[in-house]
Parts: sequence; C-alpha cells; structure tokens
Amino acid sequence: MKSIAVLDRTKEPGCAGEPLYLDVVNALAESGLVAHVIGGRFGLSSKEFTRPWSKPCSMSWPSRLPRNHFTVGINDDVTHTSLEYDPSFSTEPENVFRALFYGLGSDGTVGANKNSIKIIGEDTANYVQGYFVYDSKKAGGADHQSPALPVPSR
Repeated sequence: MKSIAVLDRTKEPGCAGEPLYLDVVNALAESGLVAHVIGGRFGLSSKEFTRPWSKPCSMSWPSRLPRNHFTVGINDDVTHTSLEYDPSFSTEPENVFRALFYGLGSDGTVGANKNSIKIIGEDTANYVQGYFVYDSKKAGGADHQSPALPVPSR
C-alpha cells in the first residue's frame, strides 16, 4: 500500500482534516504502516458521489504533486480546492442499461418493481440489481391528521 485517498462527507473548518481522514492517518501511524494519505470532501450540498468524481480523486496523485484537502463535485469558489471532472466519464460499457422507478407508499410499485427485477434476472441474459428506499410514514400519512381529543381540565 503506497497511497490512500480518503473522501469524507463533512467539512470541519479549522481542523487539520476531516474526521475520517484523521482516523485513517491515526490508524496508519499507530500500526506502523507507511502510506501517503490525501483527504478530500464530497457530497457537500447533499450531493451523492458519482462515478465521474472518482477519476480526478485518483488522478490527482501520484503523477503530480498531491492536492490534499480537496473538494470534488462542487465548484469551490472560496478556497479554490475543487478538482475538475468530466461529467461524461463512465466506467461502464455502452451496453449497460439503468432504470429508476418511483412509487408512492401503498400503491404497489415496490412489489411490482421487485417482480420486474426478478423476471428480468431470471428470463433474460441480463444481470440485475435492485435498491429500494422506504420512508417511515404510513400510507396517506402526509395528508391525514388524527382528530384532536379533548383534554380534561383539572
């Protein structure tokens, strides 16, 4: 192991680095392993990490001087530490198909999408993967209010 890039999703102004970066540096120091560690931030403004962001994170070193404490995915016009990236960069072949389905609670779309994924995976030559996100609200909970009950006076 020669080099490690640590990406954290938080900004800690005034610190020597972000929490995960400091944890990795400390773990390596305590174990006696020697590696060059650079730290960066992503996901600011609630942005999810994307494939195009991975290339500049790994390409910023060791071919040129390391850029520690960088940001990726935003244009940091204050500290100017943003790595430039190509939004069209992809690690997938051209024949990969991605689909995103949305559904509302209790409308049956989660079960239907699970069945669709199962059918595609079993009856075609395609590989499939499903990822579902649920919330904790009950169906109709957003526009349903419980009636107020009278509170007895003392």
